[in-house]
Amino acid sequence: MLASCSNNRLAYCPPQPSLKGTINQQQLLQDLKIIASDQMEGREAGSVGSAKAQKYLQMRYRAIGLKPLNRNYRLPFTYSNGKQGVNIGGFISGHQVPKDYIVVTAHYDHLGKSGGRIYNGADDNASGVAAMLTLAEYFVQNPPAHSIIFLATDAEESGLFGAKAFVENPPLPLSQVKYNINLDMVARGDNGQRLYMAGTRRNKQLRPLVEQAVYQSNVCLRTGHEGKLRRRGASLATTDWDNASDHAPFAKRRIPYLYFGVDLHRDYHKTSDIFERVDPLFYTGAVETILNIVAALDKNSSKPVSPQTN
Repeated sequence: MLASCSNNRLAYCPPQPSLKGTINQQQLLQDLKIIASDQMEGREAGSVGSAKAQKYLQMRYRAIGLKPLNRNYRLPFTYSNGKQGVNIGGFISGHQVPKDYIVVTAHYDHLGKSGGRIYNGADDNASGVAAMLTLAEYFVQNPPAHSIIFLATDAEESGLFGAKAFVENPPLPLSQVKYNINLDMVARGDNGQRLYMAGTRRNKQLRPLVEQAVYQSNVCLRTGHEGKLRRRGASLATTDWDNASDHAPFAKRRIPYLYFGVDLHRDYHKTSDIFERVDPLFYTGAVETILNIVAALDKNSSKPVSPQTN
């Protein structure tokens, strides 16, 4: 049922995760498995593994049919005393308000290797990137009202530098960016089997737009992960969720955002964050839930089309 929680939060928990069959689960899991594989060597920014991940994302963007934001989808940037990063960006043109954009972000970098051990980062954040690819496939087949940018960001782990680079040197005026949807760790509900959606507290105008979609969630969905919270999990330290991922640079530019993610778990930032520990049912249900909310946001916030005059 849909219920109001403390601090004006929403929660909807179906009896168990369910699937509606709106996405290609096999492709979703294949993308996750490849991005989180040993071949990608943990995808540390600037590494050989990162370059392999970039090539895979470029291949998938082309196969899906996304238009490139730049040549070959690559958006290079410099950060932190001359280090090089590369965002991968493509887009779909909206059929109703093409000059208004939704930017979907998911960072593809992780922690790389240490002492011969690979930090595969299956949940963090191969899960968000594979989910983003699935959203892109859906919207290519079901054209959105707004234009949608799909931005795989680099160097998030070292300071959100890919998202910062995008908002500091955007390929379009930031005034045309209507929303940011950020996906970071969406594959493991673990004991609570919960997916969190942040952003409705700071952006109250989004609440009525997504409330019905929340009620149709395929997994246990709660609003939360906003502000500084002390949570159980892999880290007992206070987490500042407002600044914890790539939605933060957008929020600082006053761009409304929704951030989807699970709670910290025992494999967070450990070599044990591997594909085999992902729950396919929860993960697929979470991605379908995110897709439903993004589609509702796109549909319900579109402007009426002005009649053409001769």
